[in-house]
Amino acid sequence: MSGLLISVIVAVYNIENYIEKCVISICNQTYRNLEIILVDDGSTDSSGEICDKLAGMDDRIKVIHQKNGGLVKCRKAGLQEAVGELIGFVDGDDYLEPDMYERMSLHMGQYHADLLHTGSIINGVKRIPKFVNIEITDANAEKYINQYVFDLNNEERILPSIWSKLFKRELIVKCYDRVPDECSMGEDMICLLYCMSGSLRLVSMEEAFYHYTYRPQSIMNHTTDDYYLKKINLITTIKKTVRELGTNNGISKEADMYFRQELLSGLRKNAKNKFSIQQFALRDVKRFENKKIILYGAGAVGQDYYAQLMRTGICHITLWVDKNYENCLFDECRVYSPEEIKQTPCDLVLTAVLDRCIAENIISEINQMGIPNEKIVWEKPVYLS
Repeated sequence: MSGLLISVIVAVYNIENYIEKCVISICNQTYRNLEIILVDDGSTDSSGEICDKLAGMDDRIKVIHQKNGGLVKCRKAGLQEAVGELIGFVDGDDYLEPDMYERMSLHMGQYHADLLHTGSIINGVKRIPKFVNIEITDANAEKYINQYVFDLNNEERILPSIWSKLFKRELIVKCYDRVPDECSMGEDMICLLYCMSGSLRLVSMEEAFYHYTYRPQSIMNHTTDDYYLKKINLITTIKKTVRELGTNNGISKEADMYFRQELLSGLRKNAKNKFSIQQFALRDVKRFENKKIILYGAGAVGQDYYAQLMRTGICHITLWVDKNYENCLFDECRVYSPEEIKQTPCDLVLTAVLDRCIAENIISEINQMGIPNEKIVWEKPVYLS
């Protein structure tokens, strides 16, 4: 599909410190046949003015200014303007590797894909998906939705993020139009379900080009009073969507577990005691018996592992570390910088993270501290069923 016009839709809202870097990374793509649509969703800072300035520097850029209506309306406005045969989405606080669209368009053409999924780069760590190449029909749609959307323990699972994908125009225009305008959480999941409901070829590429910017102040990374209610609304919308599609009649065990984990994550986000709500199981704890353990990772996985090991009393946790240790504030214990590993004797380092790529990065870091692989434990965490 090399040579086809790609329309890149960028959602912009109050990101004056990020938008220029984002747009320049799109303009500098090695794939030149781009239409760049910046949708300013009623920004109250200088984001809109920066978009206009950038449009004056590159005639491929179009700017839409609209009243604030939320992310879904923002993307829909971009889709109405887009004329490209292929459609990509970028959030305005993120940025791209220069060969992203060239590589993606070639891969899409090679496999005759309607939807191409890739990985992402977060804090310098690449999250690379497993290769998937499937043709979805009405006959197998339910099977593949269960396997690649809802099954949280499937390493080939397709993450719903819309910005990690490239779409054929006719597919995304038809599907995104069905996403409710008022959706403020999980809109990408709803879109993916619609995309996987008909006849298409979906391919997942073992590459990562998209730099995701983690902003602690963003709405998705904040604990809010209505976060749990939003989770419930999301689950209700997903169930309504799968009924509408005629799939998951008598919800599958994978979908049921997905809904359960969404509810648990909502509860956990607002829970005063983070250790009281468990999502992940630490298997075969007896192997840690009478061992001095360093626990690396204080997110949801690390909290569950810590709670389970403390309940059993089977070992001694000599140190708990996390790169984000300054924000890991628990009444029950203290989390330290990974640098403390160098001064702490141990029998094993238990790596408690969900993503394989992040785990590999941590293991490499621990190796550089002089700890060999045989003293490091990581296994893909398993969600409680």
